[in-house]
Amino acid sequence: RLYIIFRGEEGLDYGGVSREWFFLLSHEVLNPMYCLFEYANKNNYSLQINPASYVNPDHLLYFKFIGR
Repeated sequence: RLYIIFRGEEGLDYGGVSREWFFLLSHEVLNPMYCLFEYANKNNYSLQINPASYVNPDHLLYFKFIGR
């Protein structure tokens, strides 16, 4: 089981802290600044790997982390 603690915050993790961590993580992963993903079509919410992701020198490490 994953146990999350935010530095400087008190709280017991009954699911809320982990849920917040995954929420924040997913927003960072999908952040266009990292150039990792793009929308597959303009009419839906499907994502695909951005062909330009190579501009981020650490893109392969990010994809490895995301896939675990």
